[in-house]
Amino acid sequence: MKAIKLFVATAFLSVICSCGGSPYPHLLQVTDSLANTPDSLIKPLLSYYEKAKNRADLPGIYYYAGLIYHTIGDAPQAQDHLQKALDASGESTDHRLMYKIYHQIGMTYHYNQSGNDGSIEPFKKAYRHAGLTGDSTLMTYGLLFIARGFQRGNADSLSLYYGKASRMAQKINDEHLYSIINMEWGSCYFYKKEYQKAYDLLQASPI
Repeated sequence: MKAIKLFVATAFLSVICSCGGSPYPHLLQVTDSLANTPDSLIKPLLSYYEKAKNRADLPGIYYYAGLIYHTIGDAPQAQDHLQKALDASGESTDHRLMYKIYHQIGMTYHYNQSGNDGSIEPFKKAYRHAGLTGDSTLMTYGLLFIARGFQRGNADSLSLYYGKASRMAQKINDEHLYSIINMEWGSCYFYKKEYQKAYDLLQASPI
């Protein structure tokens, strides 16, 4: 399983870097080193971009490194590289990238802590950047993940954000997303033994 994850991560980075004007020259060689640690695959790539004259790509590279560390289950390294992505981005107006960075920071907390409180603030920051893109679908997902952050916490806040996400999905006429939100929301009520509320939400889902 670990080898599969490393292969996917390596292939993912290959695609990312080949899209730029100056792809990392040794990247194609790393597929021969799947038995090595993730650091041996990622650090040479980071070093290449850190030494490059054009450092504009660094926030995105750090983001993808953080994403890969999260994928292979190394939360501390994921958080470290995502923080580097934030530091490198400065006052960036690339709000889609900023959404991705904050969203992924939230994900590292959401799946690697006994409670989810640490994920809520990054998810809220991700949502704010989603709003600055003007992308209603991205904003809906932003609200959905804030709601997920409250799944082990404040029930009122959970309902507030699921409700906002549900209404926005309905407004943009995205039936699939609307169904996902309502089914999740209903499941939360089910686990809290509020069966009528759960039934009403599940009935409202088009799927």
